[in-house]
Amino acid sequence: MTTRYVLSLCTALVVGGACVAVSAHALGDADQNAPITMKSDQSIRLIRENAFFDRHIDKAVKHAAVAEVAGSQGKGPDLIRHTQLSLDQAREAQRAGNVPGLNEGIVALRETLNLPQGTSLEDATASVRDARIKLAQAGGIRTVDNRMAGTAAGGMHAQYGRGTRTVKGELIGDEVSSRKEGGNHYFLRDQAGKDLPITLTEDMGRHMRSGDKVEAQIDADGLVLAIAKEQ
Repeated sequence: MTTRYVLSLCTALVVGGACVAVSAHALGDADQNAPITMKSDQSIRLIRENAFFDRHIDKAVKHAAVAEVAGSQGKGPDLIRHTQLSLDQAREAQRAGNVPGLNEGIVALRETLNLPQGTSLEDATASVRDARIKLAQAGGIRTVDNRMAGTAAGGMHAQYGRGTRTVKGELIGDEVSSRKEGGNHYFLRDQAGKDLPITLTEDMGRHMRSGDKVEAQIDADGLVLAIAKEQ
């Protein structure tokens, strides 16, 4: 009787343990909120043609590129900020479906944000560069080497994503918007005399003044990806 009871109890514990393990695994899977990666060419094409996916993966690549350039210029806070923005956009893109490179890019972005204290900026830049390349693969976007991008006006022609353009002109202070909203608001008066409203990050604003002749990389949403004074 005793032996039978012990065996029954052990069996119950094993079965119960297995049930707990399976349940925990299921919950872990549910927490990911990520669709299973579709590997067929047709499925990948359909996801990439989805306007929601296209919009967010494009922004994810752009922010990763800005983070990479910031790292190459020694701007750690900007690297972290744009890496987080890239992660936010990549996770939104993932809601439309997974394609090769997307999960890997998200993991690389998280690894960049979770690098241990004391990690060199060079290593952080390499990590976010790896994320950018993977995200670009996911979006079917051509990649180039950004390591020299943004160091001077003539070196800012890296591929940031679709819809990016280079604008040369003069910075004109937008005092009304700056007072109302705070931040560094300017108009970029291009060579045709057209004023384009732009907002610079705090770090960009430290190096720019009204009247400066500049060259800027601007995306389709008006985000200034990089800016430098003309030499």
